Amino acid sequence: MASKISVADLNRNKRAQKNARFADKKIQLTRRAILDRIGKYVFNPESLLKKKKKPIKYQALVYLRRKRNNIYLTLTDLLGKVVTTSSSGLFGFKNYAGVLPNAAQASAKRISFFLKTAKILRIALVVKSKVPAIVFAVLRGFTALGIKV
Repeated sequence: MASKISVADLNRNKRAQKNARFADKKIQLTRRAILDRIGKYVFNPESLLKKKKKPIKYQALVYLRRKRNNIYLTLTDLLGKVVTTSSSGLFGFKNYAGVLPNAAQASAKRISFFLKTAKILRIALVVKSKVPAIVFAVLRGFTALGIKV
């Protein structure tokens, strides 16, 4: 005995098939995007034949954060593990003096002495402060001792 199928059921089935196709395309697009993003970290033997390996541009990361009355510098390795920290409060800068450029430069020099002893000459500075004077003071502190940023 044949069952009756209404027009509404047919339309519902067509919409479900269309949504399923769209979902499959969306999953394929996201997989492709993920592979594009992490493709440079995944070992691919063909890439060795096409390109030469690029040298690592930096050897450590330094994060710069500015709070209300203090400046924090955090030195991490490339994996994100904290090696050492420095702040302007360590040098006796209290209250508003802690956010002045000379306080930031003193903190940067402390970190750069640590970098010199570890024989790290190239770093990347990750800035979480939008004050240009502080950023430039930190850069001066690092370049004064020969650290390339």
